[in-house]
Amino acid sequence: MKKIFDLLDVYLPKNNILRFTAIFIFITLVSIGTSYFLDAIFTGSVVEIRNINEEKNIFVLFLGLIVFAPFFETLIFHWIPVFLYSYYKINSKYDLLFIFVCSIIFGILHGVNIVNILSAVIVGFLYLLFTMYYEYKGKNYFFVIAFLHLFNNLLAFLYYIL
Repeated sequence: MKKIFDLLDVYLPKNNILRFTAIFIFITLVSIGTSYFLDAIFTGSVVEIRNINEEKNIFVLFLGLIVFAPFFETLIFHWIPVFLYSYYKINSKYDLLFIFVCSIIFGILHGVNIVNILSAVIVGFLYLLFTMYYEYKGKNYFFVIAFLHLFNNLLAFLYYIL
């Protein structure tokens, strides 16, 4: 993982705002790309959720997806596991396995359909990769990852209600 983190240091901007923006754009493009790609493979899977605005109050949906979920999920799926993983100093050769297992759990719990599960696994992997990167750098990452998640959810929310 150290080699991956060193590469991120080389290619990511040094300015924190630019770094956040670059990570956000990358995760957003991957999220949108995987959703469309997986939707093409599993034709019609996303259609089930597009009627979400007819089924629930938009305000309640907004609160859940944009206000509560990103912070709660960042705490449960990213901050606590990475904190425990780092605290107990588990051998670094298991870093990718750790990220992969946490990503699968993250994806399964987003399980509306196969497209959402697989997209969430991929995006969850990226969230955890950047979480581990910030942990490796000794920086506070909770709000960075939570806001990345919030903006990603906001884009998904706007996509599904429009």
